[in-house]
This record gives sequence, structure tokens and C-alpha cells, in this order.
Amino acid sequence: MAMIKDNVTPLAPIELAEAEASIPIWELIASSAEEIPLEERAKVPHDGARNYKHYLYGQAKEAIEAKA
Repeated sequence: MAMIKDNVTPLAPIELAEAEASIPIWELIASSAEEIPLEERAKVPHDGARNYKHYLYGQAKEAIEAKA
């Protein structure tokens, strides 16, 4: 089966403002995080990476070993 490509128009790239395009993504994320109130940031679990299955699926939490 042959594909017809004659009537396909390529999508134009999304044009960002020059200032936004020059800012690294990690700085955009950091500036967005600063807008979250401190009391809301305090609610984020500190063991989220280790216990993501608990927070997403309700599985039992894994114990976190204390650092010496």
C-alpha cells in the first residue's frame, strides 16, 4: 500500500520569544517552584523517590535507613 505525501504540509516550528528560548529549562522550573507557597512545599513527601509506589498505588512504604 503506497502512502500519499503530496498534500502533507510540514508543521512550522513553535517560535518562542528570544528571551524564553535562551533561559535553560532548569531555571524555568526553579522559578516556577519559587511561586509555590512554603506551606504547600512542606507537604511534599521527602521520601517520594523511594516510596513512589506507596504514593501512586498505595503499596507499603519502604523503610529509609538513617545516615550515620
